[in-house]
Amino acid sequence: MEANVESAATLFADPGQYAIPIYQRPYVWGEEKQWRPLWKDIKRVAEGELGKPGGAPDHFLGALVFQDQRHDNDDFHARRVIDGQQRLITLQLILTAATVALKEANLGNHSVVDDLVELIENPSVHVYASSPHLKFKVWPTVGDQEQFDKVMQEAMERGNGPASDTPAQPQSLRAHLARRRAAAASDPQTRIERAYEFFRDRFAQWIVGVPQDIETRADALAAALRFKIKVVVIDLGFTDDPNVIFASLNARGTPLFQWDLAKNHLLHQHRVDGGDDEGLHSRHFKSLELNSWWRQDVKQGRLTTPRLEVFLRYWLTMRTRTLIAAEGTFQPFQEYVLGRDTNALAADLERVARKYDELEHATGGSTLACFVARWHVTQAHLMTPVLLWLLTEEVPVPEFERCLTALESFLVRRMICRLDSTGLNKDIPSLLRALQNNRAPKAADTIIDEIKNRSSAHAEWPSDERLLEVLVWDPLTKLTKARQRMVLAAIEAATPTGAPQLGPGPAVKGQGLSLRVDIPIEKQNVEHVLPEKWRDLREWSEPPQNELDEDPNELRDQLIGTIGNLVLLQHDFRSPAPNSSWVVKRAALQEFDDHALVRDLLAHAPADDDWDEHKILDRSERLAEIAIKIWPPPDKI
Repeated sequence: MEANVESAATLFADPGQYAIPIYQRPYVWGEEKQWRPLWKDIKRVAEGELGKPGGAPDHFLGALVFQDQRHDNDDFHARRVIDGQQRLITLQLILTAATVALKEANLGNHSVVDDLVELIENPSVHVYASSPHLKFKVWPTVGDQEQFDKVMQEAMERGNGPASDTPAQPQSLRAHLARRRAAAASDPQTRIERAYEFFRDRFAQWIVGVPQDIETRADALAAALRFKIKVVVIDLGFTDDPNVIFASLNARGTPLFQWDLAKNHLLHQHRVDGGDDEGLHSRHFKSLELNSWWRQDVKQGRLTTPRLEVFLRYWLTMRTRTLIAAEGTFQPFQEYVLGRDTNALAADLERVARKYDELEHATGGSTLACFVARWHVTQAHLMTPVLLWLLTEEVPVPEFERCLTALESFLVRRMICRLDSTGLNKDIPSLLRALQNNRAPKAADTIIDEIKNRSSAHAEWPSDERLLEVLVWDPLTKLTKARQRMVLAAIEAATPTGAPQLGPGPAVKGQGLSLRVDIPIEKQNVEHVLPEKWRDLREWSEPPQNELDEDPNELRDQLIGTIGNLVLLQHDFRSPAPNSSWVVKRAALQEFDDHALVRDLLAHAPADDDWDEHKILDRSERLAEIAIKIWPPPDKI
């Protein structure tokens, strides 16, 4: 391994090409974190060149890591970019943007333009008809190639108008920039396009900063770009593992994802073993990385992480059956893949990734879709490795549905009882080990036994008695709105066997229930029957004494947020119903008599009766009994 400090003038001096492999991530640099700070540095160096040519301080851009590649032409230096592709692409876009800015300022005949072009394009003798992209000294990864080629071709053509010996006047150039920005505002651009436009506009404005010195400023800018922007170039041997130095080589770059480190390590090992790393990437990783969904950030607790990285941690947890820290996936990945078949590992990563995609996008009336909707509300993402195991091990459908019922019952009962989930993740490895030992046909019994037999408090599976007590006496409104809606929607969708189906939509037969799973719960509103601010409303009388020997006002306040006093409606009450008397509110509820929860309420509270604490308690018990059937105890699954 060799390291040298180089400028653009030396880095791009000889005919050749720095090719970014197919498995590298696309261009991700942006304006706020990278382009603006870099422009300030370039501007500082260029202005230093104005005051003292050759005396301005250098600017260190970062490190680049290459490996030599064989090429048919010995005079053509082909190198593979192992790290630093973001800096390298940006540097080429900067040189191109400066070239075009100089040409548009009518400095096309200036010698520095030719000097810059030599750093961007290879001489025509090295451009082959079979590979036209060899004209460029840098060639990006496959996802960026089309846009890079378009930007570079259009940029060079745009600047190739008839040159003039007279520099452009500042006012005409500023008007041209204004027109160009107006046109760009209506045209969606890729990051590569935006980077090019950003630097081109900055260079154009800086060149005409002092009208009398345009040529001097052009010389200073070209000198800064050619000689003063420095990089450390590290050349690796063919068998050197580039991952050894990846982690520390992103000075101003976007941090390298754990996924990128793991994937590149696997591909490198495949190549060292004599395999075709680009072929392996094309077969198993290319389609994933070209799908922007996999690069989206996912929020889990306090952390926000790209989805690919989240998936890698789940996959590794599933395969190693050990807890994997969010911040340190790469090292355990290295240990796991050591000595294993790289083809099989890549194929498994892709296969499980497809199942993860299926899990995240489960829709319609399937049992899985119903489970996923409720599971996301519980935010119990720690169960993902278990779900991936179930999806990839070909568990028989009846057994798979029993597994989902068990997991949902455990998670939702804990959610309703507001049990702390701290430490629950510690039981996931043992559950995975038990599943692996007992195999797919016994998956449901394995899950039930493993959870039920845990003695730790964090693994409690609330009993029917506890769930009933909580739903009757504890306010459901202590849960988040999303969780309130989920519980009420599940009860809304459940009726005793033989009763009419609640509205259109597919049904899933469950434990004595007919479940409608197409209710868009995120669009429904949780409404109180007895208003929360009843004390301020003359329409609602003071509660009478009760046989429970409790303060009647305190009892009413306690019961107002319980499930018996709540309804789930597709839209808000029409004013003034929310705070009206029971007679007025009951009439308003008639509009929602297609809702099971409303029908139940109206059936048990006639117009000539009051809505009071007794009615709330009775209704809470009825709904709690339905909840117990929806989320059955372990011995009834």
